[in-house]
Amino acid sequence: RTSVPVVAAGRTALESPGLQALRAQYGDRLLPLSMDVADAASVKAGVEAAGEVMGPRLGLLVHSAAMMHPSGRGENSITRLEQEAFSHVLCTNVVGPAILTKALYPRLRAKADEPPG
Repeated sequence: RTSVPVVAAGRTALESPGLQALRAQYGDRLLPLSMDVADAASVKAGVEAAGEVMGPRLGLLVHSAAMMHPSGRGENSITRLEQEAFSHVLCTNVVGPAILTKALYPRLRAKADEPPG
């Protein structure tokens, strides 16, 4: 077992029954956090809130944000491709994780005994 704090961020993280159960089990070591990687302001606010739990250094970042289509059904034919929907998919699956990594990069690079810079 480890005492490393974990931040679980997502658009519906605060409503997730699974995360609530884990929070009950692990207490303050787990911080469910509302964040939409497709929204730069949400990423910034989430990183600031997470900083209170994780401190100056981040040892691991796992990205799992992804979608097939905003409707939840996916686009199964090139003839049904819509630019707005596809742009949203790319923002969530590609751009958002890059922006989140950029925001956390100083903490990922920080040594254990120094503040991010």
